[in-house]
Amino acid sequence: VRRNHLVLAGPGSGKTRILVHRVAWLLRCQRARPMEILVVCYTRANALELRRRLFALVGRDARHVTIQTIHAVAISMVGIHRILADGDLTLETCLPVAAAMLRGEAMEEAEQTRQRDALLRGFNYVFVDEYQDIDAAKYELLSAIAGRAMEGDQRKLRVFAVGDDDQAIYAWDGASNDFIRSFEQDYHATRFIVPHSYRSPKAI
Repeated sequence: VRRNHLVLAGPGSGKTRILVHRVAWLLRCQRARPMEILVVCYTRANALELRRRLFALVGRDARHVTIQTIHAVAISMVGIHRILADGDLTLETCLPVAAAMLRGEAMEEAEQTRQRDALLRGFNYVFVDEYQDIDAAKYELLSAIAGRAMEGDQRKLRVFAVGDDDQAIYAWDGASNDFIRSFEQDYHATRFIVPHSYRSPKAI
């Protein structure tokens, strides 16, 4: 449970199913508390689908699992009132602001820890769907959430990411699959490869 994991798989291979079943395993087999789990995805449609699948597996145990887009995570940390009041803050610029808040830059260590704990609200596990779709700002925020640069393993979140390192659908929006290719080194992660696709007939 304490290790980080990366699942590499192509379209139609069941990446999302693997992620949802891993969350269900944590809840039912490892008795993790739902409030400890953060699931990050790219779009609201993804978030709704992930929640639907998790409810189908574990029912009411899924109610307090946080499933949000990366922008929603940042907004919840920065605060919607601050975004509305500050004309310079947008959906995109709130990502580095949230990352900086998590890092507690220019703070004493004790104050930094208090702020980080308050922002994370007890999360111990972070799941990332379609990791190949992240860009530099999302990478920095996810790194800050996970506590990648922090000392001491017990202060870091466990990270479970799924993605396809051959995809670059959102390259036009700044996404780079360089981040998924460096995941193993970044997080000292165990890699799993799913070679099969269940979306295409065998003839293909």
